[in-house]
Amino acid sequence: MHYTMEVNPLNIFFVKSDSKGDRLLFRYPYKTENKDENKQKRSGRHNPYAINSTEDLLQNTQSQTSNICKGQLSGFTDEMLSTLFAVKAELCNRKFELKVNDVRFVGHPTLLPYRTNKDDNAAMILINIVFALQASASHSIVKCYYDLSKRLGKALRHEEKRCSYLTEEMKIMLAAHDEVSSLDSELNGENDEEEDNLRHSVSSTTTPTGLDTGPKSAFHLILQRSSLARSMKKVFEELSST
Repeated sequence: MHYTMEVNPLNIFFVKSDSKGDRLLFRYPYKTENKDENKQKRSGRHNPYAINSTEDLLQNTQSQTSNICKGQLSGFTDEMLSTLFAVKAELCNRKFELKVNDVRFVGHPTLLPYRTNKDDNAAMILINIVFALQASASHSIVKCYYDLSKRLGKALRHEEKRCSYLTEEMKIMLAAHDEVSSLDSELNGENDEEEDNLRHSVSSTTTPTGLDTGPKSAFHLILQRSSLARSMKKVFEELSST
């Protein structure tokens, strides 16, 4: 039983870093924020003295004894993870491994050319598909996840060269993040009832009939719209079940 837990991934992440900055574009599993967390987010945004420092966040995380809660990764913000996983260019195309408390992150940062929106010239982008594992996972298990991340990076490089697949999928992901961000901005200062109504109306227009119509995160929308996100979800689920 312990061995099974050790083999199963806790999370899969997709991070990009380019001239526009670092971004965690997708993660699975993800938790839908509850109302209290949304309130905290908005109140934090209005505080002129609130400073988000990755170093401080990492310090807080390391002061915890565990970053696994009920089999889920906890204690890391998306901003923090994007900063941790988007490494410098000289660290690309080699093994990425980072241990924080009882979690080990494993990936293979890949640097590749991709099409920009402005013209047909290729710019460089770093992508990193990272797996979160139990820190107790054996060396052979860690190596398997590293090899898988490397293969996924190579596949994306090939598909980008063939048909600009990565460029198109990233557009979909970024658009969903922007959509949810603008919705959150509109909701600032709104009362809870109006918030629920607006979120419900957005949910009903973006969710196929029969699916959960609760509050949606950008990751939820991305999963509906992006074939890359669905592929990553499938990889995660198959690793957990077979």
